[in-house]
Amino acid sequence: MKVTRNTRDQLIVANVPWLLSLGLIGFTLIFLAIGMSVVMSGQLMGFMFIVIGGGVGLFMLAVMARRTQVIFDRSTGTVTMRSRSVTGYTQTHRALDHLVRAEMQTTRGKNGDMHRPALVFARRGAETAEPLIALYTNFGNTGRIVAEINAWLDAGEVDSGAGTS
Repeated sequence: MKVTRNTRDQLIVANVPWLLSLGLIGFTLIFLAIGMSVVMSGQLMGFMFIVIGGGVGLFMLAVMARRTQVIFDRSTGTVTMRSRSVTGYTQTHRALDHLVRAEMQTTRGKNGDMHRPALVFARRGAETAEPLIALYTNFGNTGRIVAEINAWLDAGEVDSGAGTS
């Protein structure tokens, strides 16, 4: 994830999984090419490569490759979470004043800890965390994204109290 806009009134955080998407497309194309070459050599077994390998690649692309954008907007008082994938588009709105903080969720993977950023909202006296992305990652920018969101939220609290003396 990265910050694409950071002003006093608006913070936009986006995740475009280019590497994951390109890897899955490459995986799919390799299986399709192997299957086609086997079919063209006269063996019908190549259809298994096309259907299974190509199908798994396309399924994983549809499930895992999801473009995410989160817009924190002081002027409208909303947090807008947008998500687009091969299967469709979703958009949800939350009240900015219900947002308590951003946090880093952590899980243990085979190669160490993996993280993802999440937003913590206060609802009916209870706090619930909503992940910004579905997948955990071991890339190092998750903590930076969480810190930038929290800094933007804190700056709004200081600004909103500055003019009320």
